[in-house]
Amino acid sequence: MFLKNKQNKISNSIRIRLFVEGKYGKGCLLEISESQVHYLKNVMRLDAGKQITVFNGLDGEWLATIVNYERKGCGTIKLLALSKPYEASPNCWLLFPPLRSLRTDYLVEKSTEIGVSKLIPVKTSYSQISRFNVRRHRSNAIEASEQCGRLDIPLIEPLLSLEDVLSMWPESRILFFCDETGGEPILKASYGCAKSESGFGVLVGPEGGFTISERIKLKKQPFVRVVSLGSFKLRTETAAIAALSAIFASKDYNNS
Repeated sequence: MFLKNKQNKISNSIRIRLFVEGKYGKGCLLEISESQVHYLKNVMRLDAGKQITVFNGLDGEWLATIVNYERKGCGTIKLLALSKPYEASPNCWLLFPPLRSLRTDYLVEKSTEIGVSKLIPVKTSYSQISRFNVRRHRSNAIEASEQCGRLDIPLIEPLLSLEDVLSMWPESRILFFCDETGGEPILKASYGCAKSESGFGVLVGPEGGFTISERIKLKKQPFVRVVSLGSFKLRTETAAIAALSAIFASKDYNNS
């Protein structure tokens, strides 16, 4: 009996998770895409009748069974029961300059795993990349969400200028500006702020940082808190992960 229970726990812990859009309810049939069929059938070697878990970013996580794989490449699953109620990710927006493809992939993946709710690529004076593929990075975010266990997908915004972001920014939402020239230590600055009902944002810059005029403009905004990540100059993706990790791991955020 012990061995059987242990095997059940192991099988449950490694059950495949998929993000499947649609209206959820017990007994509902949902179509899965050709790429999802390929993953289940050819990569994970799951036959019809096997169970997986699915989520849509709205209704929590559901236990489902694979009904069939169609010849055209799509497939059908049936929802069995709610296995985990919905819980929204922290109300955190990450602002960052677009990077070269693999570095942006890494940043999107890790910030999704940490728990950001929105990713906003921002063009600044020293940005080296002037394009951002929303579709590609939404796919990266979906895959990261499936792997890490979160129940929603971060919103991926199109590329915006720093000026546009600041002009549209809600004044009640704190923006932690990570300034490599110095500022208040981020752990100290974020204490008491990270759980604001209005949420918060984190801004990291490109290689070369921000221009003097950009810094002046940022510091004039009433919602901006200038913070430091230490004495070393960090790459963009490192700075983003360090800042997010510091805030989410703080005693204040976790009430521990």
